[in-house]
Amino acid sequence: MFHAELNVTDNANLLMLDDAKRRIDKLSRELNEAALANSHLMQQLLEEKKRSDYLLVELKAERKRVVGLRGQLAKVKTVTVTP
Repeated sequence: MFHAELNVTDNANLLMLDDAKRRIDKLSRELNEAALANSHLMQQLLEEKKRSDYLLVELKAERKRVVGLRGQLAKVKTVTVTP
C-alpha cells in the first residue's frame, strides 16, 4: 500500500512538473517574442533619431542660407536706393 501511495504521489508530482515546464516554455516564448518586438521598436527609434538628426543639420544649414540671402538682399536694397 505504501508503494501505491508513493506512485500516486510521484505521478502527481510528475504531472505538476510537466505542467510547470509547459508554462515555463510558454512564458519563455512570450518573453522572446516581446524581446524581438522591443528590438524592432528600438531599431525603428534609432532610425528615426538618425533621420531627425540629419533633418536638424539640414535645417541649420537652411537657416544660415536664409540669413546670407537676407544680408545680400539688404545690400542690394542699400545699393539701389543710394543715388
